[in-house]
Amino acid sequence: MKEPRAKRDVQQELSKLAERADFKAILQEEVERRNLVFTDVQDCVAGIYGVVSKHPHGSTATIWLNENVFTPRELVVLISFFRLQDKWGHALKWACCAR
Repeated sequence: MKEPRAKRDVQQELSKLAERADFKAILQEEVERRNLVFTDVQDCVAGIYGVVSKHPHGSTATIWLNENVFTPRELVVLISFFRLQDKWGHALKWACCAR
């Protein structure tokens, strides 16, 4: 079965963001903080939207990243994306128990 276009488009845009130097710098910080391997974590970017879409968070004002739901590598990728968007106007509110 073919993946829906919207899902592919979102994942493609996330992959583009992950190529940015500022994202890579944030990712490196998070990887080092958790003693993970950069390339292993970076490999998670390619499927992160599919992983997240399996775990809806409801309609609260804050997005919670739960370390019991995501693997350590997935969690680092998600934290890095949210830290990147924190610098933008109208950033989403988020929190993580492992932050």
